[in-house]
Amino acid sequence: MLKVVLYLLPISGMMLLRELNELNSVQVSGAFLPEKFPTETTDQRNFLEEANIPYSIPSELDSPRVKKWLQEKKPDIAISVGYDKLLPKFLIETPPLGTVNMHPALLPEYRGANPYFWVIKNREPYSGATLHLMDENFDTGPILSRHRVELDLTETVGELFYTLNELGCTLIVELLKQINDDGMPEAKKQREVENLPQAPRVQEKHLRIDWNKKYEEIEAHVRAGNPFFGAQTTFRGAELKIYEVERADFEQKASPGSIKATDSGPLVRCADGWVKLKSVCMGHYYQGSGKMFQKREQQALSVLSKVI
Repeated sequence: MLKVVLYLLPISGMMLLRELNELNSVQVSGAFLPEKFPTETTDQRNFLEEANIPYSIPSELDSPRVKKWLQEKKPDIAISVGYDKLLPKFLIETPPLGTVNMHPALLPEYRGANPYFWVIKNREPYSGATLHLMDENFDTGPILSRHRVELDLTETVGELFYTLNELGCTLIVELLKQINDDGMPEAKKQREVENLPQAPRVQEKHLRIDWNKKYEEIEAHVRAGNPFFGAQTTFRGAELKIYEVERADFEQKASPGSIKATDSGPLVRCADGWVKLKSVCMGHYYQGSGKMFQKREQQALSVLSKVI
């Protein structure tokens, strides 16, 4: 029986727990949960308690208490799925087979906290999932396996999140079965290439729409924010989040960022045409269709002609 300790985030962690629950050859001997998501990890905590699996929610990983807790679980291997803290060396090396991370991109491309967003924003034709042994840096350890998936340039960040985490869970199950049958596979050092695309943590500045760009770039930007972030612009001094757009068949000269009320809904001018706002959220007040936004802001739209 292979003993496994898990490092988990809320949604992807729950997906993995359900997969491992079906494996008779694997025993989850413990799990680390993130301190900053107390509400979001409720399902995980309930699952672990019902299965009588101990878990820890440490505020600091670099402590003798955490080391002792992990050693007591006597794991053969540890698995991280989305865990967002850098693990100290002594935790990584405690399991004899090492600690494996599932990264939702094809390493060494898109190292970082949020490859989902950047892959879509950059209009990549494919992405994937990678299993790699962890070292003392994020996403740099030797690769155990990778699997590529084609993207159809219509997927939102939410859809890609589920696609890649389901794929990652499948790769983890396959790895654990392989270890049970044939032992730990050989890991290959990551190639180091200059100017590879990166995936830093998404900040507000990354979400702001540049209306001077072409429609295809703006549409990808919007999909990259839907539903977790929302692509951002400003209207009437308030934040306007945009979750869905489409190209508008509308002919009128205007400068980028100009907004126009029409029978089909609000349109915003970009570099090569007009963008129809289909789903928006205005400040903290409401979220709904572009038409609803236009109706509520009818008076302002008759006076103001720009989004920022």
